[in-house]
Amino acid sequence: MGILRLPPSITAQSGQHEKYYFTIMITLGSNISYASDSALDGASSDDISCVTSDTTLVVPSSSTVTGSSGSTTAKPNNTNSSQKSESSVTNTSGSTEKNPASNGSTYNLLQDPTFKNGFRALGLDASDGGANGRTIFNPLGGNGRQYWNLASWASRYAFGDMNYTKLEKLGNGVFRYVNPTKEFTFDTNTGAMVFTGITSKCYDAPRTGSEPWFHLLIEQSFRTADSKVSELAKVQLSLSNRLTMFKDNMGSAFNPNAHAAQFLMYLMVSNRDSSSSDYNRYIWFGIPLFDNRYEWLDSSAMLDQGTMSLMVGVGTRVLYEENGKNNCWKNGKINASSNAEWSSFSIDLLPKIKSALETAHYKGYLTNTTVDQLYITGMNMGWEIPGSYDATMEVKDFSIMVTKK
Repeated sequence: MGILRLPPSITAQSGQHEKYYFTIMITLGSNISYASDSALDGASSDDISCVTSDTTLVVPSSSTVTGSSGSTTAKPNNTNSSQKSESSVTNTSGSTEKNPASNGSTYNLLQDPTFKNGFRALGLDASDGGANGRTIFNPLGGNGRQYWNLASWASRYAFGDMNYTKLEKLGNGVFRYVNPTKEFTFDTNTGAMVFTGITSKCYDAPRTGSEPWFHLLIEQSFRTADSKVSELAKVQLSLSNRLTMFKDNMGSAFNPNAHAAQFLMYLMVSNRDSSSSDYNRYIWFGIPLFDNRYEWLDSSAMLDQGTMSLMVGVGTRVLYEENGKNNCWKNGKINASSNAEWSSFSIDLLPKIKSALETAHYKGYLTNTTVDQLYITGMNMGWEIPGSYDATMEVKDFSIMVTKK
């Protein structure tokens, strides 16, 4: 999406995010059947959700699945097979979705945080919500709902195209999806992830600044019953990350106004009061983990011209400076190696989310919105690489623990 000192040539296209961010909540395509509340494994009736007839890919006992989609083992998507009970829903993977949390309780906003139910891998085109080429990756073969999307806009080869994609079983519940332009590895025991973008195989020539750019993101929507800002006492974001590979392929073509490699996380903070004139308007709340142009980034705010939504970034200082270092950098240079030291942080975002609304009011945006109308409605995280760079980021210990008042 771009929020961190991004020039107009990059941010101008960010309207595509309005289309793809809602791919869990609103997914375009002719093969959609909208689910009733009872089919959504605990989602509230305020959430807009869908189930699809996507092909489901299951990793068998052999280590790798390759070949054309016609030869891939497939089964119907069982997203809507679970029924919600009064107390909780337990799916076949062992995860449990509970009713709205009670006052004083602490819980993870992320559902299926170790990815036991897999992912809905989206197609390449953000304009149709990734509907064309969408595939279910369900390596453990359970019947639970896929809460996670895996988005790879404008990355040339769709994960769902089995002519180019390999599904590898690395052992001990660890899986990797690989194609010529990207790799995504995840551990179903710990929730650790590895994101690799290979844009040297994606771009035929350096972007001029007007073309779509490479994405590799995970994303999830949140239940409104769990995420009303005024009902929360804390929103504790925790994770560790390290840069294990970085290759600059730009050469003399580098233009900082058009080229970057950014590893970002966004929360969508939305007005969900249907009686409000600001209903469904939102703030992109950005948490930058890496930008190859800047070691340290201060907080920022700007209007996303594509979605006409305010973009507020917390900067990198608030994340890393408390520990004295950003380990993606060393001595003023990018620090990437297979044994790089982890950078870790744990930060309560709630005061900054409330401050973001004040910033919005100051800039004349969401002027009819109060904190009581705000909800944290979703997140995404991963690479956005509008420049010609190959890079790998590892992430572990990721959680968004919220405490109700």
